[in-house]
Amino acid sequence: LMNQLAGEDVAIVTSIAGTTRDVIRSTIQINGVPLHIIDTAGLRETVDEVEKHGIARTWRALENADVALLLVDATHGIGETEKSILARLPAFLPKIWIHNKIDLSAESPKKEVLDDETHIHLSAKHGQGLSLLREHLLALAGWQPGGEGVFMARTRHLQALAAVEEHLALAIQSLGQAELVAEELRLAQEELSQITGEFTPDDLLGEIFSKFCIGK
Repeated sequence: LMNQLAGEDVAIVTSIAGTTRDVIRSTIQINGVPLHIIDTAGLRETVDEVEKHGIARTWRALENADVALLLVDATHGIGETEKSILARLPAFLPKIWIHNKIDLSAESPKKEVLDDETHIHLSAKHGQGLSLLREHLLALAGWQPGGEGVFMARTRHLQALAAVEEHLALAIQSLGQAELVAEELRLAQEELSQITGEFTPDDLLGEIFSKFCIGK
């Protein structure tokens, strides 16, 4: 599913459970709207120490997510294991049940709401139903047709922009002290990464101070 949404092979796909052990990040574009997606280790009981670390990272990633995609096998459905995982998730976190592999269960792609929870039936392998998922993700992001020029800011984005403004103001106050200016610009860029998902401080400072010599 990660590869289909990203449009490239960013995650290893095998039939072996536990293949994904680390957090894999990618930024996708849907109708011009950038969405940051994360693929994590599957949540299950395991004795493998490396996989346990990956599962711990999954829980940490969920704490900062704006929406959780809960992937289940369409041929098996939602069982007790999935329900126990659901019970541990933050109540305020939007969740989408993804019933994958409908090509094996002879189902048609569909989106439905059951008990106030969204379920999307699709086939990541063949691409069936992916448009339903993309449309729902856009809706959650607040996108509307014809609103491409509107920035949909979440609370944490506004907080990041406020922090950027503060760091830039401090940088202006520190003019004449190159090292302090560099540090404030680095912090401002780090805050911007909360929105863009990219953080390249070396490139930024290298461009700004390419003609300066900073020393002690």
